[in-house]
Amino acid sequence: MEEQKVVRDNECPNCKCKEQRCISRTKGEITYIVYVCVKCKTVVRRELT
Repeated sequence: MEEQKVVRDNECPNCKCKEQRCISRTKGEITYIVYVCVKCKTVVRRELT
């Protein structure tokens, strides 16, 4: 199950837009937070440690 919400606390490295859709994914032991910019569709992935 994927949870999607729009976050406004990050800045897209590509177009500086502050709106991204947030998708969290778990792969084994590691949880990734994936941000997709609503404007230019740039994907920013963060690893939660």
